[in-house]
Amino acid sequence: FFRDKPPLPPSHSESSKKDVEASHVFDEIRSVMASKHFRILFVLSGVGLGFFNAITTLVELLVSKSGYSVDDAALFSGLLLGCGLLNAIVVGVLLDRWHAYNKTLRVSALGASAVLVVLLLLLRPDMTAAISAAFAVLGALMLPLLPVAFECAVECTYPVSEEISTGLLMSAGQIGGIVFILVLGPLIDAQPDFTEY
Repeated sequence: FFRDKPPLPPSHSESSKKDVEASHVFDEIRSVMASKHFRILFVLSGVGLGFFNAITTLVELLVSKSGYSVDDAALFSGLLLGCGLLNAIVVGVLLDRWHAYNKTLRVSALGASAVLVVLLLLLRPDMTAAISAAFAVLGALMLPLLPVAFECAVECTYPVSEEISTGLLMSAGQIGGIVFILVLGPLIDAQPDFTEY
């Protein structure tokens, strides 16, 4: 029912790929980490995916000090993920046509950074609509970054198997998430409590 391979290769590197002998995993990891472009992508993916993981984990703690309920936090999380998934589909279709991976990474990362600053400034009581919009835009900008980063990693580490490069990016994101949760938790606890006024 399912084919072993798609009828057309999904990327340029996959179309020119030849059957390569399986090498040792650690040799492939060393080879991947030798690429300057991959190292940059590795660090930035660790920060981006780690921050996304931390935000989705800490959203209730983040908004509760501004007087928002658990239901509001669920709404914000739903908008973050829902708009992110919808935009990931749109971005995927557009990138399939135009292949502007680097530009998409730059624009989305800068846009997400700007929206994050706006979101933090909006965290005040009675700002549900504005905070909802900020979470929706943040999700729409951040979530499509993951598949775009995967594709860039596969392209810049060819002929190493894509499992190695994407696995390393996911690992960087998980480690980044742990660090951000450990750092942001106490910072959120230290923010002013607007429910006391």
